[in-house]
Amino acid sequence: MKSSGYKEKSKALNMVIKLGSIDGKECVKISDEITKNTGVPEAVTKVKETYQIPLS
Repeated sequence: MKSSGYKEKSKALNMVIKLGSIDGKECVKISDEITKNTGVPEAVTKVKETYQIPLS
């Protein structure tokens, strides 16, 4: 694929990109759907407690 030099709008890739870690620190993703939370379970719990998000 060749660059248009910002002259044309890019087509959406239709995908989701999630952070795994930053500078060696693991990331978490908190979702409204409990089965879609990602990350170390203890870290997910800590984030939810910190921001007063229901655990279940």
